[in-house]
Amino acid sequence: RYFLWACICLLTSIIGTACNIKNNLPTTTPATSAFVSPTSDSLVVLFAADDDLWRTDVSGSNLEQLTDGRILNWNIENGNDWLLAARWRPPQISPDGRWIALSSTGREVILVDVTTQKQSQIPGPGAPIVTWSPDSRYFAYSPDSSLAGTSDDLYLYDIQKQQSRRLLQLEKDVGVGIVSIVWSPDGRFLAFGCCFTADTSTGLFTGKIQQVEIATGNMEVVGEMWSSVGGGSPELCWTANGPLPGEAIEEKDKIDGNPCSVKNRYESDATSPDGNLLASLSPTSPDDTLWTGSSLLTVKEISTDSLVWQREVEPGTKRVFWSPDSQYLLLDDDRNHSPIWRIKADGSSELEIIVKDGYLLEIIPQWQSN
Repeated sequence: RYFLWACICLLTSIIGTACNIKNNLPTTTPATSAFVSPTSDSLVVLFAADDDLWRTDVSGSNLEQLTDGRILNWNIENGNDWLLAARWRPPQISPDGRWIALSSTGREVILVDVTTQKQSQIPGPGAPIVTWSPDSRYFAYSPDSSLAGTSDDLYLYDIQKQQSRRLLQLEKDVGVGIVSIVWSPDGRFLAFGCCFTADTSTGLFTGKIQQVEIATGNMEVVGEMWSSVGGGSPELCWTANGPLPGEAIEEKDKIDGNPCSVKNRYESDATSPDGNLLASLSPTSPDDTLWTGSSLLTVKEISTDSLVWQREVEPGTKRVFWSPDSQYLLLDDDRNHSPIWRIKADGSSELEIIVKDGYLLEIIPQWQSN
C-alpha cells in the first residue's frame, strides 16, 4: 500500500468487481515437481494473458493455463490502466513454487494451488499484495490502509491450518500504512515500515522500520524509512545487519541470498542466477524518454563493470529476465498485446518469439520438471 495507490484504488477501472471464485478447476497438465538441475524445457515462465495466469517453458513449446475466469481483473483490454493494476497487485509465488497469492480487487487474497489449479479465497480482510515466509507455510499481509478500518494491521495466514490471524494492530498513520514487509531468513521475524508522519514542506513521509518476533509479538524500532506520493516506499532487505532499506545496500547484497520485500518486476535490468552478469535495457537514444524507438540490450560483468556484449532489440522493449540455467534472456514491454521474446544470453542468436501475446511476470526456477 503505497500512498499513491490509495488514489488508484478509487478508479473503478482498476478495482472493478470481484471475480467468482471456483473451488474446483480441471487440471490441464500433470503437476511439476522440484528439480535440482535447471533445464530449458521446464515450465518456468509465468505470464498473464487475457486477465489470467499461464506458464510455459523457455522455448514456448508447452503452455499451461493456471487460472480461469479472468481472475486477475486487470482489465488488460482497457488502455493503459491495466498496467497500474498489475503493478499495484501483482501475483506472488511461494518459495516452493506451489502457491500463487493474488488479489482481484485489492480487498481480498485468492490462493491458487499450482498442482491442481484450485482457486480459493482466504477468510477475513485481504490485501493487494502478500509476502511469503521462507518455508512457504505462511504469508504476511496488511489490508490496504485506504480501504477501511481505524488501525493499520499486520496479518499472518497459515497455509496448513487455512487460518488467518492478526499479529499486530497499530495506530493508523497518515495513509501510508504498513509497507515493505520482509521475513528474516530463519522465518522468526518480520520487518516492515510503518507509523509515517507527513512533512508538508518536502512532500515526504517519515516512518519507522519495525521488527517483530512472530512467536512473542515483541516489537522494536530498528531504523527509519521514507516514502513519497510519486516514488512510493523503498523495499526492505534483510542483511547480516538486519533489515535495511534497499537503497542502503549494494546490489550484490541482494543476490547473496538476502531476502527482500516484494518488489514488482518491471525494472529494466536483471542479475544472472550466478550473480556474475547484469543485463539491462535502455532507449537507444538518450532523448527517447517514452521508449518509442528501439531499445538497447546490454550485458556487463558486475565485478568489473566491463561490457560483454550489446545490441539493439525491438522498440519499446524495457523488461528483461534470465532463464534459470543462464542460457537465455527473456524480454518484454509494457503493452497489453505484444509478444514475449528470448535471445541467447551470449548474444549469439536473433530474437525469437516464445509467446505471441502475453505479459511476462516472472521466471520460477522451482517449476523445473524431472
